[in-house]
Amino acid sequence: MLKITLNLFGQLKEILQTAELVFELPEGSNIVALREKLAAQLQAQQTESIISSVAFATSERILTEDVQFTDNMQIAALPPVCGG
Repeated sequence: MLKITLNLFGQLKEILQTAELVFELPEGSNIVALREKLAAQLQAQQTESIISSVAFATSERILTEDVQFTDNMQIAALPPVCGG
């Protein structure tokens, strides 16, 4: 199992009332598995519809769906934003 720390910002942080979630995911997991775990957390708050707009990143780059995680990885969940 991989330990993945997900840092939350903006709307996600407000909805879930925490700045960080920690998930245990099977070896070989990627963004798809993480998105499912986050959607389950958001479903409890009845706000799972925003999950498709969330981007995931490390401190170096935005992650694509096929990037496989490593143990103790720190990932940021970047919610959709708008501004002007």
